[in-house]
Amino acid sequence: MVCHGQQFSILGCGLRTRKHNPSALSGVIAGGAVGDALGGAVEFMSRAGILQRYGGKDKITADTQMTLYTAEGLLRGLMRGLHKGVTSYTQAVAHAYLR
Repeated sequence: MVCHGQQFSILGCGLRTRKHNPSALSGVIAGGAVGDALGGAVEFMSRAGILQRYGGKDKITADTQMTLYTAEGLLRGLMRGLHKGVTSYTQAVAHAYLR
């Protein structure tokens, strides 16, 4: 990716010192596969059917919430960097946590 005349990894502007990390990418893909496998048993069930069979544990955990907020902040930081040419990933993630 080229941003402001400089070459960057797929992670975008602002992450100049980071290179594409194959093991991190592998971890993301493996994590998605594990999540898909765990959800496979209930994939085509209705919410009511899932609750009837497995009980009322229908809420995501705090770990998942923090992962989603972190991802949101990183994406917002990336988009700000690409569109405005300046960003702070720390501030973008902190703002996502405070929502």
